[in-house]
Amino acid sequence: MAIVNKRLKANSGSSTPLRSILKKRSMKARIEKLKKETKEIRKEQKDIAEGHREIAKKLHLIKTSHDQMKKDIRVLNRGSAHLQCRLNIMFKILKARQLGDSIEEKKLVQLLLSITPPN
Repeated sequence: MAIVNKRLKANSGSSTPLRSILKKRSMKARIEKLKKETKEIRKEQKDIAEGHREIAKKLHLIKTSHDQMKKDIRVLNRGSAHLQCRLNIMFKILKARQLGDSIEEKKLVQLLLSITPPN
């Protein structure tokens, strides 16, 4: 019986190193898995950061384009208002001619010449 007890103790003692080895392997596998996941997460974060940079560039281009359009619209509006003013004076010149009011016609012609840029 003493021999059997020694063998059981020897077997139970040898299972502890086996468990230890298995735990180490399991731990190493988990560590490797975590390293792999961490690497994937870093790559995803880099991709997201790059996407943010691209969006920021596009947003900047859109804003710049928008500002330029606003300037162009202001220029067009000023030009349109100036043209409308000149057309009104021309219409008044025609009315003055129809009425035979040469003094008013001359004043309006001078006014038109003063606001019309030379070509």
